[in-house]
Amino acid sequence: MVEDYRSALLAMSVVKSEFDILSFDQLHNNRQKVKVRVVYYDADGNAVTTSLVRYFLLLNPDGYVVEMLEYIEMPLPLADVEKIVH
Repeated sequence: MVEDYRSALLAMSVVKSEFDILSFDQLHNNRQKVKVRVVYYDADGNAVTTSLVRYFLLLNPDGYVVEMLEYIEMPLPLADVEKIVH
């Protein structure tokens, strides 16, 4: 069982990640959904794994905050992610 996400990424030799916005909804009632592909890279620049995440954003006076996120595809089992998040 994974204790924290950082150690899981280190075990996969992840040193960098990039975010690619795939789609987003129009802002409505100060809320917006954004679907993002996250690609994780090792020290040699090779893609190690990916995640597909939907972010549910809330626009506050100070900027956007993440209200909730949905892992659509992930490199870790759901039970591990739930343990990390909760």
